[in-house]
Amino acid sequence: MNTREYLEKIRPLTETGSDYAISKMLGVTRQMISMFKSGKRCFPDDVSVRVARVLDLPPGVVLADIHAERTTGEASKVWHQLAVQLRRSAAGILSLALVIGAAGSPAPAEAGSVNTPNTVYYVK
Repeated sequence: MNTREYLEKIRPLTETGSDYAISKMLGVTRQMISMFKSGKRCFPDDVSVRVARVLDLPPGVVLADIHAERTTGEASKVWHQLAVQLRRSAAGILSLALVIGAAGSPAPAEAGSVNTPNTVYYVK
């Protein structure tokens, strides 16, 4: 994903969907949102992390996407591959958490089910 695509994912999460609402959500000026939309600028790293939090994504995924957009050549390809790997890892962890959650927790032990002798210990 790129800067513009992330902005479009955030838009429906605001009350009005306006650039002003997005700017307030991300803690930047409305002019910065305009520059992001026009492609003149990419998110700085701190804004990338805020975008990840707003969209409930791993920050590393958004950072890798934006670095892939920001750089050129071989470095851009490496950043893109890293973003893909992070997405897969995040999806795998989420799937594992869902499986564990679906399995449920073990039933609690019944009171008095443990056999303990009637022993008293004195401590001096």
